[in-house]
Amino acid sequence: MTNNNIKNLTTLKNWLNKFNDNPQTYLNHIENEYLSDKKILRSETELFLKTLNYANKYLRKSDNIGIIHVPGRVNLLGMHIDHRMGSVNPISTHNMVMVIQPRTDDRIQIHNCNSYFKTHSFSINESLPNKKIVDWDTWTKKNLEIRILQKKSTDWVNYFQASSLFLQNYIKKASERKFQRLKGFNAFINSNIPYAVGLSSSSSLVVGSALALMAINNIKLSHEELIDFCGTAEWYVGTRGGKGDHAAILIGKKGHISHISFNPFSVTYAPLPKQYIIALCNSMVTALKIAGVRSKFNAGVANYEIGFLLLKIHFPNIAKKIKYLRDVTPNKLSTSESEVYSLLKVLPEKITRKELLSKFPEHTDILGKIFSTHAEPAEGYTVRDACFFGITECIRSEKAIEFLKKEDAVQFGKLMNISHNGDRTTQVLNRKRVPYELHAGDKLLDSLIKKVSSKNNEPYKLYNQSGRYAMSCPETDDLVDIALETDGVAGARLVGAGMGGCVAVLIDKTKLRKFITKVTNRYYKRRNLSAAVEICFPVDGADFINP
Repeated sequence: MTNNNIKNLTTLKNWLNKFNDNPQTYLNHIENEYLSDKKILRSETELFLKTLNYANKYLRKSDNIGIIHVPGRVNLLGMHIDHRMGSVNPISTHNMVMVIQPRTDDRIQIHNCNSYFKTHSFSINESLPNKKIVDWDTWTKKNLEIRILQKKSTDWVNYFQASSLFLQNYIKKASERKFQRLKGFNAFINSNIPYAVGLSSSSSLVVGSALALMAINNIKLSHEELIDFCGTAEWYVGTRGGKGDHAAILIGKKGHISHISFNPFSVTYAPLPKQYIIALCNSMVTALKIAGVRSKFNAGVANYEIGFLLLKIHFPNIAKKIKYLRDVTPNKLSTSESEVYSLLKVLPEKITRKELLSKFPEHTDILGKIFSTHAEPAEGYTVRDACFFGITECIRSEKAIEFLKKEDAVQFGKLMNISHNGDRTTQVLNRKRVPYELHAGDKLLDSLIKKVSSKNNEPYKLYNQSGRYAMSCPETDDLVDIALETDGVAGARLVGAGMGGCVAVLIDKTKLRKFITKVTNRYYKRRNLSAAVEICFPVDGADFINP
């Protein structure tokens, strides 16, 4: 069960005294080797103290105060596949501090130290229909349409509503008119997780508010149940992602990379390879989940769903063996790698909605549901490219843990590089950045079918193929290319959903200074930007701070 004991509360004054007197005692989520760095210790302490002092403006002598630490996450490998039940290999990192005061009514009031985020207050039950929502997927789509018209679809309050509305609906029983009404809370938020850059600051809000609600209302869920809960709850904001981010935020382990699998759920940990650290480079291109970005994200998911549907239609003999796209592998199908390449050839390189509905009229309802989350891509659905990426990334994510357990940073880094090529949208040719146009055409697949059966077949195996998901942008591609030209860099790739955000770089500690100088001169100065490179160290997952 999650450790969310709301009984461990104390007064606001007591919290302030504790963090002023001996802050290191309350920073157990960070490894001692990092806390020995005075700069990191001071920064983390100030984050807590600033949040407590901000709360003090509103609460003064209030008692019954709890604090939740909620990290963000950086996924190093296993990108865009958690919603296909593929494994992920993230670290939990950075910190969001939530100072919580339980309420006796069902209102949630949220304040943020960052004035960019407006204060909000809402009643949980006033935001829900009287009857239990049976189909959360359909209801959230309709609710989103209303909020878009009201220009409320991108506000940060949506992430608190996601967890609270889902939890209230979750504990309802369709046959009962009376049910447990959740008690709400006042929250004061501060964070060093950059927002809209791929570190899942939004999912951190969902996880943190869910933990607060569960503790206040004495609701017990296992980690697996809570991860599934948070992943589904976040559909409220409009995206149709998975639960890998929420898992990383909840069950990360300081000093370690997590390997998290779903259905069945499992987690193993491997230490961050010795001599290596993760540098995080912010492209300074933000990808807020506004309509266009949200639509592109959901269109990528739709490519997977369409491809998986077509595979089952074309190959009814394997339909019973595959439950998710992650199952389309040689191991799951008890077949050869060349056979998987042959399966991919059946998928269309591009196809429109009209063509899909015309060819598969018996699946109109399923296709209609897939189409409902996004606008039709202008170029059509790139089903084969996306599924090629998804299948190979699922295999890479499993291969990754083998290398991590051996602390083989070089081989793990190579997987990161191949993975980023699947997201890449540009490359440098003749000193110019031009579009990157690798596609899974018949010619490429025929070549792989032939070569993967040869004696020296390692380069042609599935995990060494990138596919094409194309969620990067010129800026993040540039950061990756600069990193890979730098001595000591094992791997670099885009993190998060894409279309901007950050690049994670796995680098030898002794080469960090030279890398920072290089990326500062070649990326940030050329764009008249301040350098935005920081060390990204793994911390423990979300939990209440014990007073």
